[in-house]
Amino acid sequence: LLLNELATHGDKHTSACGVTARAEVIAHAFLELLDATAGTRDKHTARDLAAHFPTALRVLRQPDTDTGGREAARVLSPTGPHAPILVNTDLARRVHNPILGALQLHHHAAELTPATQLTFRVGSPAPHYPGQEKHADWPLLRLDALGPPRGPLAPERIPQTLWPGTVPCLAESSPHHGVVAALALARLGSTRPFGLIAFDLALPTSMANQVGSTWKLLLRGGTWPTFLADLNTLYDRLADDPPPINYRDRRILGEDTDLIAAALTQAADTIDVPHPDLPSQRRFWELFTGGDIAYGPAQLQLPPASTDYATHVAERARVDEAHMPLFRRAHQIIHENAAIRADGPLTWQPP
Repeated sequence: LLLNELATHGDKHTSACGVTARAEVIAHAFLELLDATAGTRDKHTARDLAAHFPTALRVLRQPDTDTGGREAARVLSPTGPHAPILVNTDLARRVHNPILGALQLHHHAAELTPATQLTFRVGSPAPHYPGQEKHADWPLLRLDALGPPRGPLAPERIPQTLWPGTVPCLAESSPHHGVVAALALARLGSTRPFGLIAFDLALPTSMANQVGSTWKLLLRGGTWPTFLADLNTLYDRLADDPPPINYRDRRILGEDTDLIAAALTQAADTIDVPHPDLPSQRRFWELFTGGDIAYGPAQLQLPPASTDYATHVAERARVDEAHMPLFRRAHQIIHENAAIRADGPLTWQPP
């Protein structure tokens, strides 16, 4: 009777375990629980199905996600086919019910690796499965409360090193931290390995090895939940109101150091100021690309542990104040003459 009611009024919103969803989503969760408990592989399926109806019903009639998660965990394996919470090939093989996924994530969240927590957006109010492009048109994939489907942020929306102050719990004493925060932001809702994400951000793929030490630092300090929440807030802000800069295009243009030097020289001639020195070129590259010179092109790069890098960091504010008109004119010259447009302002910070 319950299944008939759910199927007949599929568009009606109702609740299961404190999660509001369309009736058809709850009906699908019911069938998934039956399949997990009774199976469909032998001659006893019909008898077993009847015997396991109460089990499936008990899971979905719990009052909240705490009790619902506990009951679901007795039926579903976190590595099984119905509601897995591991990032592997099984995740994209079939569509997974979002209610059962939410219950599993709620129950097992503390056991997940930091990278898996990013993939399932555990720091958001409603953790959920990452976007599955091959099933994007399937109506049961998302809970209505999550709004329209959103995949991971595109690389063009993310600078090489995250904007200062956007994730306050992460100290900015090391350039690694801003880069790791950018990698983490790009991993939200994504199953891509950190090595590939680093490649997208024009970082050495070895930066993927840096994330583990940063996670340990945050976990030991008790700030990992705050870090996740801050990242999710930033994700939502950027998804709703994207940056006015295409950071991927800027990174491509910034690889041409001859282009950078020529634009600065022409800008200096235009506004009648001395030609910029190498430290000024390095700072312009950072502002223009949203990067850190520790990970810049070989001709400009400074090792992050070097004295020269420390001097560069200490001089950033002074160089900005002294050369900002020059930098803005050089940006305009690149925008007007390069093969790729450099739309937007020279630099940008989320409000």
